[in-house]
Amino acid sequence: MSYSRKIFVIGYIEIKFAHLCFGRCCCFPNDKLYRENDLFWSRLWLIDRIGRRTLLAIGSAGYILSLGLCSYAFFTETFDIVPACIFAFIAAHAVGQGAVIWVLISEIFPNEHRASGQALGSFTHWIFAALLTMFFPKMVTAFEPGYVFGFFCLMMVFQAIWVATMVPETKGVPLEEMEKVLGIRE
Repeated sequence: MSYSRKIFVIGYIEIKFAHLCFGRCCCFPNDKLYRENDLFWSRLWLIDRIGRRTLLAIGSAGYILSLGLCSYAFFTETFDIVPACIFAFIAAHAVGQGAVIWVLISEIFPNEHRASGQALGSFTHWIFAALLTMFFPKMVTAFEPGYVFGFFCLMMVFQAIWVATMVPETKGVPLEEMEKVLGIRE
């Protein structure tokens, strides 16, 4: 049983048991938090069911389509499609990279370097998320928004190529056998 599947089963059973016994999850008195937690476990189920690489590819395609259309909207001044493009981007992120990356970085590093690798991956992710959040408003004021969204669309094309050529599928692979699948150990 893969690592994420074990976490999914244990966590999901605990949440559902609490929901059945108490009418809702007693550890999350706010129903909104309960629904978000339920969505988190559903995403883990989806990751294990469909696979990391497939979901990353779906997310990449959604990113490329939404960012490309957003860029087009700014160049052609058809601004009425921009909200739909942004919502599509958010949906692609939720299904793909937003959920998968956390499972992937917990599996991809060799056992003796896993903790350091996860720390580096998390640190890098949050630093670049903060930098993007800080510099995006400056980018759209310094450059035409169509060029900014086009640039990010191009970056997502590179990401799609990276997913297709470099990311191994780890669906159903036990954590103990991951190094063999990745070609790190025999």
